[in-house]
Amino acid sequence: MIALLVGLAIGAEPPPRPETLEPSGDECSIAVGLQPGDAAPCIGTLLGPADLRWYLTVEDHYEHLRGLYRVDTASLEHERDRALFERDWYAGELSRALEPVPLMQRPGVLAGIGVSVGVIVGLTASWSAAAGLTALEGG
Repeated sequence: MIALLVGLAIGAEPPPRPETLEPSGDECSIAVGLQPGDAAPCIGTLLGPADLRWYLTVEDHYEHLRGLYRVDTASLEHERDRALFERDWYAGELSRALEPVPLMQRPGVLAGIGVSVGVIVGLTASWSAAAGLTALEGG
């Protein structure tokens, strides 16, 4: 989901500004101001001052829109990285929890062994005591 949002945020950015082309041949490499009756020093397209102002206004408007709709994706990338870290951590915890426990480390087995040893020791002690008493009585 976060990756989709980051993709949309990156896709929503205005297109980059086109590169300027280098003049070739007799084309003008710089802007030349002409007055009526002046000869053009190079080949080019003559724009009136109103057209030039309009093109400059469009360029300013483009830069303004680009600044308005630029999306900072750093916080989204940080959230994505944190979510991936948490996912990996929980996956590791789950795999450790699902690992089979060796037989001798299970609490039920250890309790059963302890009870069995206790019963055997108790029975042996009582048998020994009964045998010792019988031997003392003269048996």
